[in-house]
Amino acid sequence: EHSLDMGIDEKNEAILNRDRQLREKTQ
Repeated sequence: EHSLDMGIDEKNEAILNRDRQLREKTQ
């Protein structure tokens, strides 16, 4: 269970970082 939760957190973090980079590029 813990490993799954950590995996989800890593995926969410990667998505947030990608979204942040896209926003910076558009500005």
